[in-house]
Amino acid sequence: MKYRIQNANGTFLNAGTGLNSWFTLEGARGLVNYSDGQRIVEHDGVSVLWEIL
Repeated sequence: MKYRIQNANGTFLNAGTGLNSWFTLEGARGLVNYSDGQRIVEHDGVSVLWEIL
C-alpha cells in the first residue's frame, strides 16, 4: 500500500484517527471524493510523489 487520499486542506484521510490512511489504488479509488477536493496521491512514506489521475 503506497497510496493516500489527500484532502483539499493538505491533510490525509484518516491520518491520526486510528483508521487506515494507506490504501491500495483500488481501495483509494473506492473512497476518494473528488467533489470535496480530495485526490489520490502516491506517497513514499516521507513525501507526496505525484497525483494519480
